[in-house]
Amino acid sequence: MAWSLGGQGATLAFTMIGTVALARLLTPIETGAFAFSIAMYALVQSLLQFGMANYILRTPELTPKRANAAMTLAILQGLAASLLMAVTAPVAGALSRQDHITEISLLVALAPMLSGPEAVCEAFWAREGQFRTIAVLNTLKALVQSGVSILTAIWGWGAFALAAGFVANGLFSFVWCVVALLARGIRLHLDREEWQLLKGYSANSMLLTITVTLNMRIADLFIGRIFTLGALGQYSRANGTIDMLRKTISYPTARVFVPRMMNAVHEGLPLTHSISDLRRAFLFILWPALAGLAVIAHPVTRLLYGPQWDFSADILVILCLVVGFDTARAGGMEGLLYADRLRFNNGIEFVRLIVNVALLFAALPFGLMAVLWTRVIEAALAFAFYLAALHRIGAGDVRRELRDFAEHGFLALLAAGPAWIFMSWRGWPGSLSFWGFATVISLGALAFLVGALLLRHSAVAFIPALLGARAGGGGKEGDGHPGRA
Repeated sequence: MAWSLGGQGATLAFTMIGTVALARLLTPIETGAFAFSIAMYALVQSLLQFGMANYILRTPELTPKRANAAMTLAILQGLAASLLMAVTAPVAGALSRQDHITEISLLVALAPMLSGPEAVCEAFWAREGQFRTIAVLNTLKALVQSGVSILTAIWGWGAFALAAGFVANGLFSFVWCVVALLARGIRLHLDREEWQLLKGYSANSMLLTITVTLNMRIADLFIGRIFTLGALGQYSRANGTIDMLRKTISYPTARVFVPRMMNAVHEGLPLTHSISDLRRAFLFILWPALAGLAVIAHPVTRLLYGPQWDFSADILVILCLVVGFDTARAGGMEGLLYADRLRFNNGIEFVRLIVNVALLFAALPFGLMAVLWTRVIEAALAFAFYLAALHRIGAGDVRRELRDFAEHGFLALLAAGPAWIFMSWRGWPGSLSFWGFATVISLGALAFLVGALLLRHSAVAFIPALLGARAGGGGKEGDGHPGRA
């Protein structure tokens, strides 16, 4: 966990530098053009997503034939997605009513075929507890992407600068991961027997990815098409801020605790307990951070990006609520994956998609902010759907759930309380001094830690144990125990 969080912190530093620089070099319209292309990229790639990374994490026994088959399918998926993205690039231009988005989409089309090896490689490393390797790769990728994007933006590439950095990121990871997979003896080979085992899983995983991606990206397309690319740029900047928070906190937590959950269930721990542990890990870290960020959204946005992005601060507050509900359903998809209920999961996501589209159409006459608030409603419904699904498969526990939400809601209030009092006292300023930020963040962190101690939260015992293990040389990389990493 130390390597996962530490590596993600370094990644955040490079990403933050790049984001801040690009926010001042590019306009909201240029940012919106790239965001529209990325939304189309995500949708096209999801059409051919076979879920091989999750398959590697899920399977109890990973034989060489199975590993070769997973890698082969991941490569084929990437190549097919790149071809489909290139073919549909003119569609992106037509939908956005901007010809240059076709050209941006053609550049972004290189990314899917570069991403397959990394997905499989990270699954191997996570399964084995090699979080140091993941941390180093992600840090270097962030450095490459930020560097290429900033340089090309200075040269006047506009929205193409963001696409160039995105492709450079993929190219770097492709070279690194191909070398790593070849060193493992992984080869491109799809055994007929393995294909018979994988095809059902792949089909269900592909359907699940399509509906999940549509739920995530359909708002981007609505905003870019119905409103303006400038509005999409503001939305994308707020989404990028949330994404940095997720990558810093949520992603490394998932890398450690999802394999840990799967291993624990394989060893006989009840699924209910494992899901609760996973959910608590996410809630403990993310809910306080989201609450604090929502309170000081305007000063943070002004500090990082400048006054031209002030509107994105209003959007950021809404997205904090969305991610809060998403965090509350942590463990839902993982529980259904382990229980081999992908079809059931597909049904949930399809219902979400129908509800999402209906809400978006109903909100359009009321303007952009109404459209954004539909994301909060949809996220709350998704939380309810997954909670009900866990109870249906016998992996829910009302008492545990109420305890988890009440405990971490209290911690979130403690973390955001000092910022709320300070901002109210100052009349909700649009910017803060260095000492203002230092005050609200320090007092919030102190209140949060005191609350965790009073509640005797399991993380309070975990952190000193983790540090002690590191000091004593424990938790060696690759020992097969992700919880120690």
